[in-house]
Amino acid sequence: MNPMYRAGALVAAGAFIVGLTLVAEAKIIAPSKYRKVVDGVGSCVFSTDEVPFKKEDSYKVQTEFSGDDEIHLRCYFAKQLVDYRDQGKISSQLRGMEGGNPSISTRLQFAPPRWQYRGNIKVTEAALDWDQMRADLVRSGDCNYRKEPKEGSPCINIAEEVRNLVRDEGHSLPYTTEICVHFEFDVVEEKIPNPKNVLEMIDKKSFVTLAKGCFKYTLKE
Repeated sequence: MNPMYRAGALVAAGAFIVGLTLVAEAKIIAPSKYRKVVDGVGSCVFSTDEVPFKKEDSYKVQTEFSGDDEIHLRCYFAKQLVDYRDQGKISSQLRGMEGGNPSISTRLQFAPPRWQYRGNIKVTEAALDWDQMRADLVRSGDCNYRKEPKEGSPCINIAEEVRNLVRDEGHSLPYTTEICVHFEFDVVEEKIPNPKNVLEMIDKKSFVTLAKGCFKYTLKE
């Protein structure tokens, strides 16, 4: 398995970022019946089974999960990654931001949206022709969503996260919530005055959404 399809460390997303989507002519190298593009944003499919590249006839796609289900997903972009690389006049995560390696992010967002985690997937020059990526929401091993942004940190356990959400939000069981996955990358188009120091200019960050998909998860007990 190419590690680009299963990689990344996770960061809890606490900062507010303005959303930005693109509309452009699609350039696709791997056509798929699961690719649905709306306003320039691609789509994602989910399954309890693996979703290997170019083996879509084997997919058992579903949108509802519960209990200890492990979730595998594949997200389809509107076009190849190389066609997004010029986004961001000042800097772009896809080109390498603040001295970092080129990458995109995969964000796991619960409802309410303040419950979210963000993982980074490195993008090499050889990967710029990709028009899709996979990720794995599993409880151990090679997962894309971890508690902390470092290797060896525990993988996210959906049942545990939803149980914490139910407790903190005052809900009762059984409880069903929507969980969304976003593939995206940060860009900086301009600098703005720092509201805490008008003599300092800071980056105005936004993000480009490559693909998005949501599923329902039910915690029964």
